[in-house]
Amino acid sequence: MTKLKRDVRACAQRLRMSKISTWVLVEGVKHNAPFYEGVLIDGGGLSQVETIQASALTIDGKSGGGKLMR
Repeated sequence: MTKLKRDVRACAQRLRMSKISTWVLVEGVKHNAPFYEGVLIDGGGLSQVETIQASALTIDGKSGGGKLMR
């Protein structure tokens, strides 16, 4: 089962309303998300980081898979 895609504008609204202050947009979930979470939490001393997969976002109803589109 695949996750529902979220419009980038709705995602931006979610980020603005969130109590979490650090968000990371990643291309791949298997390697990128754990890597950047480790860098920011262990290396940067942040207490909480939330990741968003690029493939979960759409712009005007289109998704670039794991790549961001222009």
